[in-house]
Amino acid sequence: MPNSTVPAADTGLPNLNRRSALAKLGMGIAGGASLATGASAETPVSHELNRLIEGHRVAHAALQIIIARKGEAEAVYQTMRWKGPLPVKGHAKSVPLTLDMGIEKCRKELAAGLEFSGMMFEILMSRASPKLQKRGKNFAKAVEEENKGILEKIFADDDAARERSGLKSLDLDNDRADDAEQDALMALCAYRCTTPHEALSRLQYLASHDPETRTVDHVGVLFEATRDVET
Repeated sequence: MPNSTVPAADTGLPNLNRRSALAKLGMGIAGGASLATGASAETPVSHELNRLIEGHRVAHAALQIIIARKGEAEAVYQTMRWKGPLPVKGHAKSVPLTLDMGIEKCRKELAAGLEFSGMMFEILMSRASPKLQKRGKNFAKAVEEENKGILEKIFADDDAARERSGLKSLDLDNDRADDAEQDALMALCAYRCTTPHEALSRLQYLASHDPETRTVDHVGVLFEATRDVET
């Protein structure tokens, strides 16, 4: 996730970038310890908070499994995909076409390159006989159709490689698992603790997880849900 600044109006907080927000979360954890001073170690935590913590724990674990499986599938896919520039003809631009550009951008770049080549061809052939000009245009048309076929085949083969490696379905699974983990985390952050012990329990749980899963939005919701806890 980028270290972007989020306006105060969006979170109800001072302008924060992601790193400063996470630093403030760490300060909140330290502050939570002071909130819990004097609280009994046996002070019960509500069933709802336990449910939300467990819900996030399960969602987070599921996401980590998908990420690991996706990494394995990515390694397999890399052995199957096309390597290097795409073997198209008549592309006069200095930047080669690659799979990473995506088929739509490749089509646009190829069309622009062929248009430029066509203009140069017309200038060179302006004094040629009509018969030679016609042969040249037919050749250019054949190259254009051949290039379209090359692009379609390579990208179709790439899609098939993603399918065979399992990466295509795992990309979708990863998106769903990530959304579920983020929703579970937001629900946990939004829970309004009723005691300092609950607030500390939540902060300790959050501190045990990778801060990369937290954003300024999560921190803002957490502050809002915690600030009214009575000491």
